[in-house]
Amino acid sequence: KSKASMEALNSTSGRKTAPAQHMRSLEKAVLEADSRISMRRIGATNAQLFLTVGFAIPFCSYLIYNFFAAGGVMQNYKTSSGAYMNYAMTWMLKPRSATSIYRPEIEMAQQSMPLVAYTRKIEAQRADGSVPEGVHHPTSWH
Repeated sequence: KSKASMEALNSTSGRKTAPAQHMRSLEKAVLEADSRISMRRIGATNAQLFLTVGFAIPFCSYLIYNFFAAGGVMQNYKTSSGAYMNYAMTWMLKPRSATSIYRPEIEMAQQSMPLVAYTRKIEAQRADGSVPEGVHHPTSWH
């Protein structure tokens, strides 16, 4: 209907009408187009609000419960193997490998290898008697 009225306004037969009638028809067509635009805008706004609220309320309630409630999953981070809030607490630290997280005994053995080698060397030198006198050589580490 609107397209037909716009075509009638732009056709040569529309020029045969009185200017006042032509202006009224043009204003009516513009008002109709404006009302369609506002209806589309209202529909898009309502859909956006519905989707936002439909996502935000459950998501925010999930986050609030799990962060602050005593039974929330984020309270388990100290007994977990690095899941949950580990990144939020350690993002400034040096990244840890999967071995250091899940097999800390292997990581500890690799870190203490130089100390064990040094201890064995000093103990061998003490057995030989080649350790210099007056120099402290620790052999126990904690």
